[in-house]
Amino acid sequence: MLTIDPGLQDRLQKYSYDIVDAIEVIGGTNVQFAHDPETGRVVVIEINPRTSRSSALASKATGFPIAFVSSFSPAG
Repeated sequence: MLTIDPGLQDRLQKYSYDIVDAIEVIGGTNVQFAHDPETGRVVVIEINPRTSRSSALASKATGFPIAFVSSFSPAG
């Protein structure tokens, strides 16, 4: 279960996709944000164009298969 508002989750997901598209990353990418709940301000803390060690924890917590998706190749 995530502990953030679904609307904020949607915003962060959109920001992540926009960032990955802008820097033309192919493959797994870790984008970390900081959020100020009082102002709603969101800032990017870090972008790693890879699957990091924390991906296994995130995958387990969310049930989303990060390693599988990161290794998927549409060409083959």
